[in-house]
Amino acid sequence: AMLEALAEGKRPTDAVVLDGYDNVSRAEEAAQVVEQATDSQVWSVVEKGLPLTIENLEAAQNAEKQKKQQEVLVNPEIPDYAKEDISYITAKRQLEETRLMMTIEANYALLKQGVSIETESLEKLVEQLKALEHDYYKNLLSQNGVEATEENAAVFAETIEKTQELAGVPAYILGDVDVSEDTVHTVHRAGTAQQAKMERAGEAYETLRTEPRADMGDSIQKAFQNVDDILKDLDLETTETNRRAVRILAYNQMEITPDTIARMKGADQKVQNLFQNLSPSVVMEMIREGVNPLEMSVEQLNSKAEEIKNRLEENSGEKFSKYLWKLEQRQEITPEERDSYIGIYRLLN
Repeated sequence: AMLEALAEGKRPTDAVVLDGYDNVSRAEEAAQVVEQATDSQVWSVVEKGLPLTIENLEAAQNAEKQKKQQEVLVNPEIPDYAKEDISYITAKRQLEETRLMMTIEANYALLKQGVSIETESLEKLVEQLKALEHDYYKNLLSQNGVEATEENAAVFAETIEKTQELAGVPAYILGDVDVSEDTVHTVHRAGTAQQAKMERAGEAYETLRTEPRADMGDSIQKAFQNVDDILKDLDLETTETNRRAVRILAYNQMEITPDTIARMKGADQKVQNLFQNLSPSVVMEMIREGVNPLEMSVEQLNSKAEEIKNRLEENSGEKFSKYLWKLEQRQEITPEERDSYIGIYRLLN
């Protein structure tokens, strides 16, 4: 506890000795509350006219748990009229934004700055998290030899943020966009609009990134029960990629043929490749080369990302012996450090 106090810039006598009250515990608990928050808990806070804070969400969660322990029936469904309530819609958006940005490390950093993350409104918390993230991206660019201008940091942050958000939009958006022409901006705008529409209607959907949402699996299977029959009639294999392509075509009321299924699978694969390839290090290299990822079509962006990713992987494949030799030639390593490096390398090897 004393060491924890020192790490936070306090005196050892200021140590918090009660479990759950130190900043690390508070950071972990806040992240857990946000991650586990449900629609019914958000509505519970909004319905009471309370501000949407982590403290109030936790109180709603505890109330639900208490009812379950007392064997009181808890209905997780919210009334239909709530879905059209602007306060609820805004609260849901704020929760999703917080989920995207909140990590234990970010919470800890805010607590060290004196921010009371439990009682701060989620709207203000998102702003503070964004500022923290912006500083992080500027430092990351600077440390990797990229000019840390406001513009570069903004492009870096927006690219990472929009790619993360795209992963959660409905996969059915692939029926409305053209990955060979549309930019990440365009796809993101269309995807988030459709996501909001489907969530207001309480419709189940599968996300653009292929990892299935556990809470949506059964609903989607029921909505598309005859997919396998369609594939068999077309003499196509009942693989998951074929099923997904049929579901996207069916949702968009598009013609289902072997040709359209193949095209949809191709578009879907390009997006999946983008999610895999567009890592922070790849985005950083694009910015270093003066390329704005958000101004390229998904297809162009994927091609550029693959090219950079392959280049980075080739460079990282440098032999340890060659790396050590370079350090010695530049006199950037002492004989003791050299022996230590070799010892560690042998141990790992």
